[in-house]
Order: sequence, then C-alpha cells, then structure tokens
Amino acid sequence: MRSYSEAWQLGLKAVAIYHDGSKRSAPLNTRKTTYMGVICSHCGSDKVIRAGACSVCTQCGISLGCS
Repeated sequence: MRSYSEAWQLGLKAVAIYHDGSKRSAPLNTRKTTYMGVICSHCGSDKVIRAGACSVCTQCGISLGCS
C-alpha cells in the first residue's frame, strides 16, 4: 500500500507492481542504488539516478533529460 501512496505523492501516472515469479524476466533490480552526483534542477535533491538513457530524480520523480 505504501508504494501506491508514494507514487501518488510523486505525481506518477502509472505504477506497476510485480511479485517474484510472476514474469519471465524481472523488471526490477536489487542492486545498490548508485547516485550520479548531479543536483536536481527541480527540487535540489542530490538523489539523481540513471534510468536507461535518462537521468531521474528519485526525490521528486522528474526526468532531467535523456541522451
């Protein structure tokens, strides 16, 4: 239930929750999060990660650009 509340607070339009074994390949990874050392221009957080080709702030959820 916390996942839905957090998604709502971040303003996300969609949330997909999978449980282990429900898909052939897992869409999530359990690796330790590595932050990029970039400051979010929207909220000022330093919790910016690389998500595929995009940089995403984990604090406010905004995409900071894709390469």
